[in-house]
Amino acid sequence: MKLEYIKKENAVIVYLHGHVDFTVTESIEKAVDKLMSDEQSGNLLLNMKAVDYVSSAGLGLFITLMNSLKKRERKLAFCCIDQDVKKIFKVVKLTDVFDIFKTEVEALAFLKEG
Repeated sequence: MKLEYIKKENAVIVYLHGHVDFTVTESIEKAVDKLMSDEQSGNLLLNMKAVDYVSSAGLGLFITLMNSLKKRERKLAFCCIDQDVKKIFKVVKLTDVFDIFKTEVEALAFLKEG
């Protein structure tokens, strides 16, 4: 799993690539946890533009990240989700749980709000 990130405004934007499944969830969780620990403030935006598959383990990872961030009074948002991947979120009814935006700009605007 290739994981790239930048800090922009009040968020760390993580760009995920490829499959988000059980083979990469642990490494993603550790990397994101370290990033968010290093950044004492700010929210997390997962840019999913280059993700073509998310397994149940990947969805579990996203829930874990959201709960971890909530404990730190931070937000998690997603953007640029492929339609096939978004169907997975819809099937398990996570579109109501997560804040999902079409573009990075929309997601950053949401994260900037109180």
